[in-house]
Amino acid sequence: GFADPVKLWRQGEQDILLDGDHRLGIAIGLGYRDVPAVWVDLEDRDAANNWIINNQLGRRNCSPTYAHYIRGKLIVSAVKGAKRGPRLDEDKAIPTADHLAERYNVSPRTVARSKDYAIVMSDLAEKTGYEPDAIAKLDITLDVAKDINKLPHAAVGEALEAISRGEEARVVSEA
Repeated sequence: GFADPVKLWRQGEQDILLDGDHRLGIAIGLGYRDVPAVWVDLEDRDAANNWIINNQLGRRNCSPTYAHYIRGKLIVSAVKGAKRGPRLDEDKAIPTADHLAERYNVSPRTVARSKDYAIVMSDLAEKTGYEPDAIAKLDITLDVAKDINKLPHAAVGEALEAISRGEEARVVSEA
């Protein structure tokens, strides 16, 4: 049986998997035809992305560095969402570091660093074509990520590949 159903979101005629990709893959591989599922009611794709991120933050297998990255994605999303609103009244005010720190139970300094980390991961992804989540899962620090981001465009992918092979210290100093 299944300890936890997969989570889906319906967008138009399509069901989009929010959580349970590994469970679903294993079930299909084992020949299951029916898999327990729960549909989550969400407003739009941004809300679905935020649901996924919040869900990931609660996982026991989420490394501190990866949590830093996904918390940063939520912070960037919260700031963008507030700026997109038609009016910036009290309900739509841009969240401050203090408010976000309280929401995510971290310090305002951590909020700023998480936001910076998410932005640097996106920059590295643009330069390499890799998924930002995959880069964040390399568990590199913000300072190392910033150093790599300063490398010539062509060297960024090489540096990330070397780090994935466990050569972090040598790559940053030699690149």
